[in-house]
Amino acid sequence: MSVNPLNRRIMLVDDNEDALRTLCLLFENAGYEVECVTDALIALDVAKRFLPRVIVLDLGMPALDGFALAEQIRRSAPLRETRLVALSGWGHDESRKRAREAGFDRHLVKPSSFGEIRDTVEAMMR
Repeated sequence: MSVNPLNRRIMLVDDNEDALRTLCLLFENAGYEVECVTDALIALDVAKRFLPRVIVLDLGMPALDGFALAEQIRRSAPLRETRLVALSGWGHDESRKRAREAGFDRHLVKPSSFGEIRDTVEAMMR
């Protein structure tokens, strides 16, 4: 099955610059078109311009957390079909419930292997 190149677009949002940089490089090396953002306050505008198929975002970020950002993405017409994956150290039941309510499609708990994250992204692109 061939994947449309537009569907290989992913966006990663995390305030941890080192972790973000590493994950971005891994996805780029795996053949994805990647946009990486450390500031959740500008992530919505970047997403509207980039139009990713999947956005992987941290939940615990300063100024605007991943829950609020997900809600903004879900209200944005050009991003309504974008799939959302939470990648966070917050794995307890309440965080998972809040993530579902905010519009996330999946919730991964850090630390997650690149293979697990990549497999989740691939599944979201189908």
